[in-house]
Amino acid sequence: MGKPKEGGIQASWESGEVMLFCDLCIKEIGLGNRPTTHFSKEGWTNLIAGFKERTGKSYDQLQMKNKWDHLKKDWKLWKELKHGETGLGWDPEKRTIAASEEWWADKIKVVPAAKKFRSGGISPELEEKLDSMFSQVVATGEASWAPSIGSLPPDVVTVKEVVELLSSYSELMDNLELYYFALEHIRDKTTREIFMSIPEHMRVWWIMKAYEKRDQ
Repeated sequence: MGKPKEGGIQASWESGEVMLFCDLCIKEIGLGNRPTTHFSKEGWTNLIAGFKERTGKSYDQLQMKNKWDHLKKDWKLWKELKHGETGLGWDPEKRTIAASEEWWADKIKVVPAAKKFRSGGISPELEEKLDSMFSQVVATGEASWAPSIGSLPPDVVTVKEVVELLSSYSELMDNLELYYFALEHIRDKTTREIFMSIPEHMRVWWIMKAYEKRDQ
């Protein structure tokens, strides 16, 4: 199982267990148990219990969060590697992108850390699940960014944080017109600053009031 880590046993994840973990995360997100950028207490409890029921493994919240963070980091890197590409194939034997050596060499020059995927990438099935878990970024105007630029500009990080928060509120996700309005509303820098400054429990209310006044 690995070395003890922070008082517990280091988690060991089989590929099927990773897929199960993703399915459980997606379910909890759908239930509204990720009200901010992290799961609620109920969400973590359900994840731990559901995983133990299906696998027999008792992983704690820290181990679950570590897996979430690891998957998110890999997903972002994978998306950077594929940025701007369409129609890429999948090599089932090598279990990574089907591309020429020249393609890989050029991509790794731009995204050096993506070298890890040369011998094993993220399968289309897993990528679809990770997209459901992490795809909460809108690039508009000043927030536009290309992976080749390097680190994200500070304001883009701010936009990402706000969009992630908006996507965590079930009241918005259950009303796509309202959600779309909210995304358009926070394109303005001052509006984003106000949104982040007001108490968290009032943010959806504030968006709804702005929505009601949109035609006035």
